[in-house]
Amino acid sequence: MAVGERLLERAQPWLRSNGRESVRVLLPLPALMLAWGVAASQLSIIALLCFVLYSAINLTLFAALRHVYRQRRYQHASMLMICSAISDALLAAAIYFFAGPLSPVVLVFYALMALKALRFRR
Repeated sequence: MAVGERLLERAQPWLRSNGRESVRVLLPLPALMLAWGVAASQLSIIALLCFVLYSAINLTLFAALRHVYRQRRYQHASMLMICSAISDALLAAAIYFFAGPLSPVVLVFYALMALKALRFRR
């Protein structure tokens, strides 16, 4: 038995019981990285307003999805997921139009989509 296996064997029960809290503690780090990436990219005011509008729309969609899942209305959930995909496409179009296809902010958009995919993973 290797040393790493023993450590992992001891850590698994703790990770199972405290995994959700540790994710909540570490969740602000990717959000801060995204905010830093957008701020460092020196976008125009219109592009920044697109990010703010996108954030407000997605926070509303997250709240609506949470409400729909609690009431077990899965038909409404698929409609909200389609709205979320449309908002993603609109943000991608806005980034392409205002920042250009080879801008570093595209990498921030990819990271944002990866976080969103992890959020909706079920």
